[in-house]
Amino acid sequence: KKKKKKKMVTEKRIKEIEEVPTIRPKNTNERVGVLPEVQQTMKDAAPFMERTKDQWLNADLLQKFQSNPFLLECMADPSVVGALKEFETNPSEAKKKYANNPRVLKFFQEYFKVMGAHFTNLGEAEEKK
Repeated sequence: KKKKKKKMVTEKRIKEIEEVPTIRPKNTNERVGVLPEVQQTMKDAAPFMERTKDQWLNADLLQKFQSNPFLLECMADPSVVGALKEFETNPSEAKKKYANNPRVLKFFQEYFKVMGAHFTNLGEAEEKK
């Protein structure tokens, strides 16, 4: 049997390892997980969404929510409502806090599935006009 040579970590190798570049954010004041361009788009869209809510906040959307018992239950659950408020005010901290909360995660999945389908349907209906 051949004996395996043990690889020794040489000073040269240690120096190479220490010289590996580290990628760091340009602005350390920015919140992790918050994309400025997305925040700006949301801010810019808010007046439009408010002005046009009579077009998208309609009976069809309300029916979709009412036909989803899980969403209705969550919207009446103070812990889920509290999580939503935390996501509005401090999304990066809320993301960490609720990352392993199956109820909150499922709520977001269901909510965005309903909203995504709703806006897709509205867009398709508009294109047919």
